[in-house]
Amino acid sequence: MEMKFRSVRKSWPTLLAAVALPLFNGSAEAQSSFVRGDSNLDETVDISDGVATLGYLFLGGPALSCLDAADVDDSGEVLLNDAVYLFANLFSGGRAIPAPYPGCGMDMTSDRLGCERSTCDDDPGGGEPPVEGDRTLGSQPITWTDNVTITYLDDMMVIESDGIPQHETGPWPGNPNSIGEQNYEVEIPLDPELAETNTDTQLGIMAIGINGVVMFNPYEGGGGVVPQNWLDDCNAHPSPGNMYHYHKMPTCWMDDTPGEHSWIYGFSLDGFAIYGPNGENGRPPADLDECNGHFGPTPREPEGEYHYHMTTEFPFILGCYSGRVTLQGGGGPGGGGRPPPPPRPPRPPPRPGG
Repeated sequence: MEMKFRSVRKSWPTLLAAVALPLFNGSAEAQSSFVRGDSNLDETVDISDGVATLGYLFLGGPALSCLDAADVDDSGEVLLNDAVYLFANLFSGGRAIPAPYPGCGMDMTSDRLGCERSTCDDDPGGGEPPVEGDRTLGSQPITWTDNVTITYLDDMMVIESDGIPQHETGPWPGNPNSIGEQNYEVEIPLDPELAETNTDTQLGIMAIGINGVVMFNPYEGGGGVVPQNWLDDCNAHPSPGNMYHYHKMPTCWMDDTPGEHSWIYGFSLDGFAIYGPNGENGRPPADLDECNGHFGPTPREPEGEYHYHMTTEFPFILGCYSGRVTLQGGGGPGGGGRPPPPPRPPRPPPRPGG
């Protein structure tokens, strides 16, 4: 299953050189009508659409569900120029946005871009009809925050969120960025499978919390582990795209019961649940693998399931993906190489019969 994220690990000079590289989704034509320029599908064409396109191209932001809408100059490619074209139209009397704009319509230009989802009446997005009932809970209730919408499809759940934290934030010294509303649409497999080999995490989104806030790996763009003094009391800060995100365990909103197994606080892109630090008997597990996971009983699966645990030490949330995951732009260590993790026992063998 292909996850809807793009991760680009490049310096700004390299990013500027990359504007000549077209981005395609392989579709022969648009699958629905759309509004050109409405990149983030919020039914308004404004500066946030240009920011969404830049985040997708260069900052590991969410995938754009309608690349045709992001192709503002109707060139058949999604490039930096599309954001520039939109900003010029909005603020400096630039050229008009080609049809379909400002209303819904079909793309009359033949290209390879497509539109998986739009805000128009014939929106084909959503896949199979939702499955009744919550297939993620087991015996453990999950309290999703009010800014999160969950849709259950045949083999996945779709987590939609504005990315705004429900807890206090800041300060993050030396970081000039601020928190902005996002338009996350994260697809999480409902039946995750362990892979034969682990996959390195990438810069950008690697997981999402039950509060709708995304989780990044431990690295910053330069390749080193994010210094603690760059983060607020919840081990987070905003990106240049105004994406507030956790780099380490978000202790400020966690609420485990002493002496008991931790609760689920999020889901990785490979589908496995991410629990707090404590395992059986309310103690941190001693057998976590290099990805921060192991097989063992949980409140959701008393007979045992593979799952991740957040830790107070490196790699904090995930060290890698243990499950099958396909990432646009590939995996790889975020920021030029992952330091050796603390020694951990090898992953225990799969559960018999599972």
